[in-house]
Amino acid sequence: MSEMKEKLHTGELYLPGDEEIMKEQMVYQDRLCDYNMTKPSETEKRTKMLKEMLGDCGEGVYIEAPFYANFGGHHCHFGKMVYANYHLTCVDDTHIYIGDYTMIGPNVTIATAGHPILPELREQVYQFNMPVHIGRNCWLGAGVIIMPGVTIGDNTVIGAGSVVTKDIPANVVAVGNPCRVMREISEHDNPITQAVRLAPSSLNSQPWNLAFKNGKIIIHDAGRGMKRIILKNKLNKIDVGIAARHAVLALENEGNKVLSATPITDGKEFSIEISYS
Repeated sequence: MSEMKEKLHTGELYLPGDEEIMKEQMVYQDRLCDYNMTKPSETEKRTKMLKEMLGDCGEGVYIEAPFYANFGGHHCHFGKMVYANYHLTCVDDTHIYIGDYTMIGPNVTIATAGHPILPELREQVYQFNMPVHIGRNCWLGAGVIIMPGVTIGDNTVIGAGSVVTKDIPANVVAVGNPCRVMREISEHDNPITQAVRLAPSSLNSQPWNLAFKNGKIIIHDAGRGMKRIILKNKLNKIDVGIAARHAVLALENEGNKVLSATPITDGKEFSIEISYS
């Protein structure tokens, strides 16, 4: 093994035009070219080729063609059920790790290679590589660019067009250039909450709160002021009932069994308690 090839994965400066590196790289790129010539209907052929091309290829991995990679995906390690849309570009001069169930939008670039800032070194075409780690069950939106050395935690969503220059923690939504954390992912992002938020209201508002408590969803009347309370003695129950129905439908759509929907009133507040399994 040449001295330059040994530095592919160490983060040290090396010359990518090294003869041994170029010879090996050409073999991988020819194989990738063959993959990109396959028809969409040739799913079995694509699956077989991916298992041969990628450094690791979990079950159910699917990459839409065209797919681009400096080393033909040889340094890419994909967990199971990873999906990548059209024009994924992996600058895989060193290793790229992508966790199970991660989804990648179109025109995403994952780069591991960089070049010196010092002009004299860059003029000599020196390069260095740093691995990228993308967690389990992430979603990278269309046009995302991930820079060398970045780690993205499990379940995180990276918004379309973001440029990720630094590590992003797990369980967050992050967007922008440079990419920054906007908020944590929480119960408010689940389908039940979304269904209740979208429920229509007889007052053209949504006068309820949503809470999760001991495996139950409790939809409360928000009670925003005495004037509204007088109007809502009747309308509140209708609105909360509409919200409850939307929650029940969403629960059933997610495969849950709704056990009961119980109206509760304490003289000040009307609520419906939904139990499910």
